[in-house]
Order: sequence, then structure tokens, then C-alpha cells
Amino acid sequence: MRIVRAAAIAALVFLGLSGIVGAIPVFLHPAGEPWAMLQALLQYSPFYSHLIPGIILLVANGLLSFWVLWLTLRKRRGYGWWVTAQGCVLSGCSSLRCRC
Repeated sequence: MRIVRAAAIAALVFLGLSGIVGAIPVFLHPAGEPWAMLQALLQYSPFYSHLIPGIILLVANGLLSFWVLWLTLRKRRGYGWWVTAQGCVLSGCSSLRCRC
């Protein structure tokens, strides 16, 4: 069980950091100019700029991961369910990303 918990902690740290670091440039440039993320990438989505996907990235990947990490580090009751729920959030976000 220690190995599984350690793997969950490592994954949550990586996910939380990458979610926050990835969301910062989206907030600064929601039109996507610096990374050549054209607005045409959003033509089949309900979004007009990259700002709302950036907010979703920050909340679902960044902040939620750090909250679940805090629960896991403190060994709060039911933290395993929260780790599982975070995995479901990631699965749901990745399946909603492309509707081709």
C-alpha cells in the first residue's frame, strides 16, 4: 500500500504543477499567439478563446490535484476515493477534448 500511495503522491505533484504551469500562459495570452495555438483549434468547441479551457486546466488539473495531494499527505479518511475521483476527472477531461 505504501508503494501505491507514493505513486499517487508523485503523480498528483506532477499533475498539479503541470496544470498550474500550463494554465499561466493561457491566462496571459488567451488568443494563443505565443505558442501558435490558433483560434481555429477551437472551431468545433463551445469556446471562443483559450481562456475558459485554461480555467478548466487550472481548476481540474492544478488546484484539485493539490487538494487531493493534501488529503493524501494528511492521510485523511477516504483519501483513496479522492485519488480515484481525480483520475475520473482526468479521464473525463481527456475524453471531452476531441469530438471529431
